[in-house]
Formats: sequence, structure tokens, C-alpha cells
Amino acid sequence: MALERACEKLDGEMEDDVCIVDGFPMYESLKLQEWEYYGVEDNRSAEGKDFSLEKWKPKKFLRKAGWMDEVSQEWAVEGEFDRKGNLPAFRKESLEELKGKIKRGEGIDPPWVETKESEFIEGQREVVGHEGRHRSLACKDLEKCEKVPVVIKRR
Repeated sequence: MALERACEKLDGEMEDDVCIVDGFPMYESLKLQEWEYYGVEDNRSAEGKDFSLEKWKPKKFLRKAGWMDEVSQEWAVEGEFDRKGNLPAFRKESLEELKGKIKRGEGIDPPWVETKESEFIEGQREVVGHEGRHRSLACKDLEKCEKVPVVIKRR
């Protein structure tokens, strides 16, 4: 049920048990179930958790996750690149596997970010947790997904 609601919200198209959102094959995940429960106004939790669902360009996700510089669009990671130019902390096997799944239209979990109120800039939020760099990078590399669905958790 969460997948169908998310698919409708993001103007996706259901194909069997997968929702295609701008080329990204999304399946139902625990994060989508949390979004469905906590993202509906009547169901917000007592702790004030708040979930939303948006579509972001893969580069935006990588910037928000701290892996691309906001201004230069260059990689903004610490550590050495290997001789082939691969980023540190990226498992190439994982990346290739995800690219294959996207090409075949197999469902993958949507990326997510967790945000909190900025301590420095009033009214702004900062990312304090994320998951989905490989998925976003796979979409960016394939140029198949114009945007990716992102579950946003506010705390």
C-alpha cells in the first residue's frame, strides 16, 4: 500500500510490484512504510518525527550527503582516489550490481536522508544521516534516472 501511495505522489508508474519514478525502479521498503505512517498529518508520532517524500536529481542527493561540492560540483570527499579514479568508500561491485538492477527495472530501495534544524542558520535544516549514495551514483552514471525518490525524515 505504501508503494502505491508513494508512486501516485511522485507521478510514477506501477509495473507489477515496482514503481518507476523518472527511470528509478522503486520497491516497497521500511522507509516507505514509515513515510506512509508518519508522513500523513493525522499519524505524526508523539516524538515529532516527520517524513516526506520528494524527487531529487541524483547530484542533489550526492551533494546533500556531502559527496559533491555545492558550488564546484566536484567530488568533496576526503581520502585518496585509486589509480582508476574511483572514490573511497564506494564498492564498485555494489555500484555495478545496482546499475544492472536499474537497467533491468528491478526494484531497489529509495535513498533517504535524516535532517535536523540547523544550529547555525535559523530556518534551515542540515543532513545528519543518509543512505543511498550508491543508488544515486548509479542513476547519475547511467543517465537513466532524471530524478530519484528520496524519503526525508525530519527530527
